[in-house]
Amino acid sequence: RTALHGGHTGLLAAADPELARALAALADEEGERLRAEAVGALATLDRADARDALCALAVDGGSPAALDAALRAGFLPGDPARRAALLFLGGQFSRYAELDFDGTLLRSAHAAADKRTRARLAGQARASGRVDWARTVTESRQPAAPAGVEWHAAAGLLETAGRWQELWDLAV
Repeated sequence: RTALHGGHTGLLAAADPELARALAALADEEGERLRAEAVGALATLDRADARDALCALAVDGGSPAALDAALRAGFLPGDPARRAALLFLGGQFSRYAELDFDGTLLRSAHAAADKRTRARLAGQARASGRVDWARTVTESRQPAAPAGVEWHAAAGLLETAGRWQELWDLAV
């Protein structure tokens, strides 16, 4: 916090994963000015392990600051499925489509995600009108049923798009 207030953000580039997580938490809690400084500092992380921690916070932790910083700096998870999830959550749909043209990676990320991350994926799909995400839910091969928020998001997207057969398949 002191480094941010004092304008010494360059020192934070060498942050370890623990400091990167603390910086993201601070950015998510603070006001506009300090948030911008923290996101800027996160975008300059030098250490690969700190970058990985930032990407994990962006995908799994639900940190808006971590997501902003990772996208701003071009940091992406090494795992292709998690990379697809980060790009999707960040609204980088053209980059996402280049990576995951058939939805396989997002389906894999969805299957491995916890309930909160699935809800964030559903929210992003609904807010952006991404019908392709609905296929991720309807074609999921995992045994557990999607959560209520996912069903509502998928059904709403399919209804809006007039994809009645896919909506029927989802209902059945």
